[in-house]
Amino acid sequence: MMDAIASHLCEIGTEDWFVLVRMSVEQGRAVMIYEDGNGNEHARQEIPYTDFPLGLCMPHL
Repeated sequence: MMDAIASHLCEIGTEDWFVLVRMSVEQGRAVMIYEDGNGNEHARQEIPYTDFPLGLCMPHL
């Protein structure tokens, strides 16, 4: 998960904002939403396959 976050953050840049990454997993697919902590979405990344065991994860970076 952290490698997906790190590679995507390099593409979108993070100089001026706090990053909250919400990842939801359903039926082996994941969606990672990168936001500023106030509900403003900066990017969205869909992952077609994952075996990540949790349904929802929110690491704060």
